[in-house]
Amino acid sequence: MKIPFFKSLKKKKYEFDQENERAVLKSSICTKESVAGFLDKRTGKFREERLIKNEKELSDFLKDFGLSSIKREW
Repeated sequence: MKIPFFKSLKKKKYEFDQENERAVLKSSICTKESVAGFLDKRTGKFREERLIKNEKELSDFLKDFGLSSIKREW
């Protein structure tokens, strides 16, 4: 049985609950560290998704989740 090598390299499609969650970039004023994730609109609980170190990682996050923009919170 042959298993195609490149099949495992396909990009994973990410999803989130658009009705109950909104994308947020949480940033620290002291360390300048940023974490992208989703904030539950009902409970206010933040679900961390990815550490963001530069603009490329931020644009990759936006592209992976099909977002055009993200709100930054301090």
